[in-house]
Amino acid sequence: MPLSARHDDPALETLARELYALFPACVRCSEPIARYEEAEVLVHVNRLAHRGRCDVVQARRGEE
Repeated sequence: MPLSARHDDPALETLARELYALFPACVRCSEPIARYEEAEVLVHVNRLAHRGRCDVVQARRGEE
C-alpha cells in the first residue's frame, strides 16, 4: 500500500515527527524549519522540505 494512502496512520505521524526531530533542515534550501507544522515530511525518502516554496531559494533565484 502506498504511504500516501495512509495519511491518517498514527504510526506514520510518529515517524514523521521523529524525522523532523532528527533532521529539522530543508533539503532544498538547507535552512532550519522552525515548526513541524511548516514541514512537508517525505517519509519514503527520509527528507524534509518547507511546505510550499522556500523563501531563501526564491530570494536566490530573484538575485540571478
